[in-house]
Amino acid sequence: MGLVIVLFFAMVCSRLLYLQLFKRVAYQKISENFSLKETPLLAQRGILTDCKGRVLATTRPSFNLFLTPQKIKDTQALFEKISKITGQSQEIFSQILEKNKKTPKYKALLLMQDLNSDQAAQLNIFKNLAQKNNEYADFSAIDLKIEPLRTYPQSELFSHPLGFVRNEGGDWLGVQGLEKFYEATLRGVDGKEQTVVDAFGREMNALAFGMAKESLLENPLPGKNLQLTLDRDLQEAANTAFGNQSGALALLELKSGDVLALVSKPSFNANQLLSNISAKEWKKINEDELKPLLNRTLQAAYPPGSTFKIVTALTGLMEGKISPQEKFSCPGYYMSGGRRFSCWNAKGHGQVDFYHALMSSCDVYFYKLGERLGVDRIAEYAKRLGLGQLTGIDLDYERSGLIPSSEWKKRVKKEEWNPSETLSMAIGQGYDLVTPLQNALMMATVASGGKKITPHLVKNEEGKEGVKKNEEGLKIPAEIYKTLMSALKGVVQDPGGTAHRIALPGVEIGGKTGTAQVVNYDTQGRKAKSRKTEDHAWFVAYAPAENPEIALAVVVEHGGHGGAAAAPIAQAVLKKYFEVYHNQVWKEKTDEPRKKSRRP
Repeated sequence: MGLVIVLFFAMVCSRLLYLQLFKRVAYQKISENFSLKETPLLAQRGILTDCKGRVLATTRPSFNLFLTPQKIKDTQALFEKISKITGQSQEIFSQILEKNKKTPKYKALLLMQDLNSDQAAQLNIFKNLAQKNNEYADFSAIDLKIEPLRTYPQSELFSHPLGFVRNEGGDWLGVQGLEKFYEATLRGVDGKEQTVVDAFGREMNALAFGMAKESLLENPLPGKNLQLTLDRDLQEAANTAFGNQSGALALLELKSGDVLALVSKPSFNANQLLSNISAKEWKKINEDELKPLLNRTLQAAYPPGSTFKIVTALTGLMEGKISPQEKFSCPGYYMSGGRRFSCWNAKGHGQVDFYHALMSSCDVYFYKLGERLGVDRIAEYAKRLGLGQLTGIDLDYERSGLIPSSEWKKRVKKEEWNPSETLSMAIGQGYDLVTPLQNALMMATVASGGKKITPHLVKNEEGKEGVKKNEEGLKIPAEIYKTLMSALKGVVQDPGGTAHRIALPGVEIGGKTGTAQVVNYDTQGRKAKSRKTEDHAWFVAYAPAENPEIALAVVVEHGGHGGAAAAPIAQAVLKKYFEVYHNQVWKEKTDEPRKKSRRP
């Protein structure tokens, strides 16, 4: 054994001496004229489909242009020529080089994607000329490859929940939405291909250099597909109903927590943001005053207005501070602490009980109820209903909103809570801030009898069961549930309800309108006349009223009254839901006159 080991090492040493002493010049010449070029092989990104299997995000073949910096002598001249062929700005090429300056020079960088066939053909001609004409020598640094490119067939319809991907240092990464949250699942594993090339970029026979082709190839592994909870039909209905208005809608299924629609307006075209966009263009989109990149469903928080009266009402019943039969007098205002708190109905509602207070959205009733409850009781129930905290949805950058308490004001404002502030809070004004998704969750929690619901967008991951089970949350006693739901149903079904205009034949709906002040009124009740100072319009709802299946929330920025601006959008989505899931057929509209819009 000792002799065998000695002979083995003697053979190895002799081979090393042979290569170093006798073949050094030959191999040095090879190394100077030939090099190893590495090209990434992109993994096929997982496909995203809606709940019925319709494709929302996929990949398609794309002519992509790569650049190997090691081969360039005159960078500016090469970029100028490529720019003339492709029409792409030289500035973008320079930005890519700068961004990847720490990447090894022999690695190919993605310079452009999705070239058309004419552009690809012209670049290929110049690359072939590189070995014959010194004028085009730098074209030996480029390569054209057909690779998978992410594409969004209904981009603007799903841009906020899906998000998009961008090329970061040669890797395609999700930067927003589901593309970011499920990056590890969707991306797969990239491969790479190494080839031996000469000084002109021509591929050489790897075997001549003692390298097997297989050893230079690592095949990519595709990412996993995801089926989403979103329904394209409902998403389209909501998008159409919004028109050119800014705002958001969230629609949840009660039993599963599935998010059936998630719409934020205005939207953007994700296909335009994948690559080849200059810093100037990106800045323009980011600084657009309409904020198209903002996912308003979970990243924008608004005062909830009168939709918060659901929280105040439930708190009063649960804490025994009000009975359904007790009546409060509403003369159109309420005096507290020497301050006048107005009702939206300046003439007053007269004597109102629980049902009529919610149905007609009487502010005075809820001022008085809020005064009985106090800020901390209301805050406790608001949070148990999902407000003022993250919902747990599978998306990043969610805002928590704000439900104030006496402890919060002392900690943040360094002041004691003023009892009069409870009156504003009780009707959804003051410090209160909620996201549309939170308001939809609040409505879903109430409609389900208090069950804890976690909204989510992925129905299942390829090879896994993805439906999440809801846990027990706030238990609402049957009698209280019946009382509250009856009043919420009255908001839509009762002719005096603030949302009666959207009542549907054959389907009973429960809900609550809301009008959230954007600016404070002065002592004379006036405000600047401007679209930006107009109130936000809210509507939250559940349906069917007797056996709730879904809940939603709609906000229209600067839309005015909830019953006039937000409720019709909800109606359009509810109609589509019952068409699709219950085969409901709607009769043509009659010429029956509508009642005037009621506030809030």
